[in-house]
Amino acid sequence: MSGKIKNSVINQIIIAVVVALLIGGTSPWWWKEVVHSKPVASGQDIREDIAGIWMTNVPNLVYSINQDGDQFTWKVINGDSGKGKIKGNHLYPVVNGREVHFYVSERAASGRPLQLKSDDPQFANLELRR
Repeated sequence: MSGKIKNSVINQIIIAVVVALLIGGTSPWWWKEVVHSKPVASGQDIREDIAGIWMTNVPNLVYSINQDGDQFTWKVINGDSGKGKIKGNHLYPVVNGREVHFYVSERAASGRPLQLKSDDPQFANLELRR
C-alpha cells in the first residue's frame, strides 16, 4: 500500500511541475510590456511619447504634459505650470525661471518612456512614472 501512496505523490508532483511549465511558457504576449523594461538608448527621440499624466514619488504631486512638436507645456495638477523643450531623449522644462534637465531613465519594451529623472540637485529625488 505504501508503494501506491509514494507513486501517487510523485505523480502529483510531476503533474504540478508540467502544468506550471505550460502556464509559464504560454504567458500573454503583453507580459513583457507590464513586467520588463529595457535600458534607454541615449539617441532615442521621445517627442511622440511624453504627453499624458505622470505620477511622482511625492504624495499628491501629479504632472500633466501636453506636447506640440519640440515644445511642451507642463502643469502640476492643482499647482504650477510652465513650458519646456524636447531635445532627443531629454526634456528641459522651465521651472521658476530656469531650465531643468530631465531624461528618460526607463522604457517599456515597446520603447515608450515609463520613468523620467533629473540630474539637477533640486529635482534629483523626483521621479515621474506612468
